Amino acid sequence: MDDGEITLVATDAGDERQPDTRVGPDPGLNEARSSATETDVLSSTASVPMASLLEAVRKSAESFRAPEVASMLLLAHSVTNSGLPLREVLANLCFERPIVTVRCDVPGFERIFLDLLERGHILPGEISFSNGYEIHGQTRAIRFSGAQDSRWQVVCFAGKDNDNDFMDDWRIGQSAQTAYPILGVAEAESQLPERLAIAAQLNLDCGSLTAEIVNRTIETVLGKNTNERLQPGHYSVLDLADLAIAVRPGVSPTRAIAILHSIAEARWKAASDEDEEHENDAVRKLAHGGNSRTSPRSERKSRQDSSIDIIQPEVPSGDDDKDRYVRRVETLSGYGDARDWAMAVKDDLELWRSGEIVWGEMVAKVLLTGPPGTGKTTFARALCNTLGIPLIATSVARWLEGGHLGDVLKRMARTFAEAERHRPAILFVDEIDGIGMRGRASRNYDDYWTTVVNKALELLDGTMKTEGVIVIGAANNPAAIDQALLRSGRLETHIEIGKPDTAAIVGILRHHLKDDVDAIVASAPEELTRGLGKMDQNHGYRIFPMTSSVTNPAIERATEHVLRRLAQMAKGMTGADIERVVRQARQKARREKRAVAWSDVEAMMTGSSREIPDDIRLRLAIHEAAHAVAQIRLELSEIKLITIEGPGGGYVSGTSHHYLQTEELMTGWLVAMLSGRAAEEEVFGSVTANSGGPDRSDLAQATQLAFDMETKYGFGQREPLLYRAVDDRSKVLHLNHELAARVSARLKNAYAAARKLVAARMDAVKVVSGGLMVHGTLEGPDLDAVIARVREMVADALEERQSPSTEVADHAQSRQREP
Repeated sequence: MDDGEITLVATDAGDERQPDTRVGPDPGLNEARSSATETDVLSSTASVPMASLLEAVRKSAESFRAPEVASMLLLAHSVTNSGLPLREVLANLCFERPIVTVRCDVPGFERIFLDLLERGHILPGEISFSNGYEIHGQTRAIRFSGAQDSRWQVVCFAGKDNDNDFMDDWRIGQSAQTAYPILGVAEAESQLPERLAIAAQLNLDCGSLTAEIVNRTIETVLGKNTNERLQPGHYSVLDLADLAIAVRPGVSPTRAIAILHSIAEARWKAASDEDEEHENDAVRKLAHGGNSRTSPRSERKSRQDSSIDIIQPEVPSGDDDKDRYVRRVETLSGYGDARDWAMAVKDDLELWRSGEIVWGEMVAKVLLTGPPGTGKTTFARALCNTLGIPLIATSVARWLEGGHLGDVLKRMARTFAEAERHRPAILFVDEIDGIGMRGRASRNYDDYWTTVVNKALELLDGTMKTEGVIVIGAANNPAAIDQALLRSGRLETHIEIGKPDTAAIVGILRHHLKDDVDAIVASAPEELTRGLGKMDQNHGYRIFPMTSSVTNPAIERATEHVLRRLAQMAKGMTGADIERVVRQARQKARREKRAVAWSDVEAMMTGSSREIPDDIRLRLAIHEAAHAVAQIRLELSEIKLITIEGPGGGYVSGTSHHYLQTEELMTGWLVAMLSGRAAEEEVFGSVTANSGGPDRSDLAQATQLAFDMETKYGFGQREPLLYRAVDDRSKVLHLNHELAARVSARLKNAYAAARKLVAARMDAVKVVSGGLMVHGTLEGPDLDAVIARVREMVADALEERQSPSTEVADHAQSRQREP
């Protein structure tokens, strides 16, 4: 094992060998790897005096970090606490495709533990992970973050990735059918899938920090022992970040203990000022707008359970090169209206602090919506840094961890009380659409959910009367939120965050690549940077006079051009997807001991996907072009982007400015949704499954809209004044054949109109599809030029018709004449 690695050392203890929670390098392990199994390696390692281990640590190229040492000691502690002989623990690990779970109460353990595993500091050899929560479709689609030459490949269910999705049991079942081991790791028991823990050959519980673990960490990192101890109970309020702050090279053991004592004392004091009665009083006061403090028991529990995260803003270091990578709203890309709202809040917060305005004059509550991964949580963290105030983060899923209604309501109240205690502060509630709506008798336990919604309304009303709390709700499906939560004074401002466009992706790439941007540009294909440097014969990179503050306009143009080309490859990805791509590219370069290069990022973006044949590209281009032409022809939206390069194929993105949703307008949208399929049939004489499939497909969206027109919007042929909210449209359509026939008639009429529109405007469809064949994605000036040509082509038709949708109106009337 390389110097600086950490391993568990086995020592004789009676008839069985037990783990000794000592830390240090094992110089003989490299030779053992080539000829022995993991069991042989671990069970044959001899105990080494602690002094020798510490000396080896101090002489290593890079000293251990306290969080890493503590994590290894916690892991060793879990083996001891399992009650199993070491031989049996190792035997469980040697099963073919074992399932292992690791849980730890200490915040920060999960991330550090997985990093140590990945780097080969726990098992002999590097590990590449596949996120079990991202398994979709067939199991052959599983991808690993590391390279193919990693010694181990593991499917990992990490607590940080657990969204408590109803598909999780299915994903666990799919992963069990693969040829890979399965690992579950979490800091909260509720984040560890129950099914995984039941099936595991080995369940390890690391518990909390103890006096022994903290002192051994100090001894290992600093090279000196200390007999000083913290007060009983103080260890349970510490986390690994506290150890990183206190136990650092150059700090004496006495000073480290003193720092930890101060941190723990402050937290313990805050948790010991009042009794539980004060917590109940605080909740009551908050609900009615009064001032309150969280009780000691509440404060302590909020640190130990998983319902609340208290995140402090990052303080600028004064180093511009370092500070430019701190996430702030000012530097975020692709947030549009959300950024404008945040900057207005920043200005108003200063006016409130100076007494120029009262809190009620601020627009301090907002609902952010958008697909998963578009950066709603990132926005909240960036706002924390921009405003310089704490962020109290939670989610509806974390509120519901208790299960029992009383526990859920207490968690909700405790969250709002915590935000009020830290005011001014930001309260971020993720997955707020998980609360749902009241009055759905068709849903099981409707009284339960009605009570939860009512509690949320009460607490939001309380923040209206209490100054200093900015509330951000985040949701993927705003239609599932009870409308009362969105009324004035509650989550009154609604901002949608979509997938980033090319310009935004360029900014996101700059942020995540940081100083590696120079290496990316230098290693890009020569045609992208021709004329800006000379070839390095040793490394194949062109040489540029690049620094962190580029002033050469030619180099800046090259950087923009290179990042824009990568951004076009990333079209359809979310900010989270791009962050993952950059992280995986860095890992690949790190493993090969070189700087990250263009090819690394390109490979992670394209994955194993093959180049799409021209005939398929043409069909995709015709399909998306027809959608775009229909939207232009029927004046439905202002198109911002058309692409055939998205992860799931192509799509058209735009903004609708229609405030009155008439039957004619909705029927126009039906025509536009079905125009892609109509164009395929018109051009190729056949259709593909491209229009159907998932819930967001053309046919799915068109069916949903036609269904709602018949049942919800008052446009139905039968009983149009009767409002019918339905949870499961598919089930209703299967059972109600008469309704299904009416929905189908709407779709048939719209499809006929789409066929007519596409046939009449095939010249415009070919203009758009030609642009897509050349560019792959149309946006910005290229898109503007294409749309201008299309508008000219349909201008004569626009003058002839009397309303925005002549063809649509004709077919809407024709359906009334059907028997």
